[in-house]
Amino acid sequence: MMRVKDVMIPVAGSIEAGTSLRDAAETMRALNIDPIPVVENGRVVGVVSEGDLQEIAKRDLLATGSKHVRDIMSTRVICCAPDEEVEQAIKSLAEQGCSNGSARVPVIDRSQHLVGIVSLEDLRKRTEVESEAISAITGIESISELVTFEEVRLDFMSDESFPASDPMPPPSTLGPTTEDPPEHDDRH
Repeated sequence: MMRVKDVMIPVAGSIEAGTSLRDAAETMRALNIDPIPVVENGRVVGVVSEGDLQEIAKRDLLATGSKHVRDIMSTRVICCAPDEEVEQAIKSLAEQGCSNGSARVPVIDRSQHLVGIVSLEDLRKRTEVESEAISAITGIESISELVTFEEVRLDFMSDESFPASDPMPPPSTLGPTTEDPPEHDDRH
């Protein structure tokens, strides 16, 4: 069975609760992670999304450098475990309210440490690939008669492999011929 750790991106990135919102936005953009896990002492304590950052900037009309991640982070963390089976993780994420396929969720070990990140879409794709692979194998095994091909051998060095109708390249591409007299310089 395929597990979340087989699909996840190992420790893709995180920010600390004391990070300024401006720095958080830059980190999210640089790492292409939305939402981004918030960690303290290596343990996941929340998440912040780009939408959270935009909302606070519009609402408070403040420079994002004057506030910190802890002021706006969500402490309700939708996550999954690395050893969880992919199908169970999809079900668990749906039960936790994760329905946006492109949303990325933290992968957290038993001690709440961040070990990776994965999207619901990647998990779903992996289950589709697995089921298609199984059906392809079943389909091949169900073929009762194998197709046979006639063996045709070609001897690429024989005259039969080169029809006489093949055009010869124009003489100019063959280089100088022995019929052309060498040019002499009579200026001495």
